[in-house]
Amino acid sequence: MELFDSIRRRRLTQQGLSSGKKRRTYADRALILRLDGSSGVRYGLYLLFTLFAASLAFNDSGATGQEEGVGTLFSFLVACGISLALFEILCRKVSGRNSHVFLVLLGFAFQLLLTWLVTVMAEANP
Repeated sequence: MELFDSIRRRRLTQQGLSSGKKRRTYADRALILRLDGSSGVRYGLYLLFTLFAASLAFNDSGATGQEEGVGTLFSFLVACGISLALFEILCRKVSGRNSHVFLVLLGFAFQLLLTWLVTVMAEANP
């Protein structure tokens, strides 16, 4: 919808019938701002990313026993928790908005998934 509005504004500006500026609307902005700045949503994103990455690490760990699997999972959760804490502390500009956090974590998850797929393919074709 935004694309069509920008095209229409540009045509009106070319004809001299509009200044080209977009009118601000505030009706739904409050909810979006509240969700974008919510720490609960941000920590939920951290939890989802940690669970996704832990599932990839736990499936690929090659642990044979119960104790090895729990050790692998625990060490990964500690490493992931420390990494996310450092991200939260050192990258204040990015971690201030949940939309930015979502994009960064989505990029990390995509890279982890690609790495896992390459590893699986390399092991399947010796």
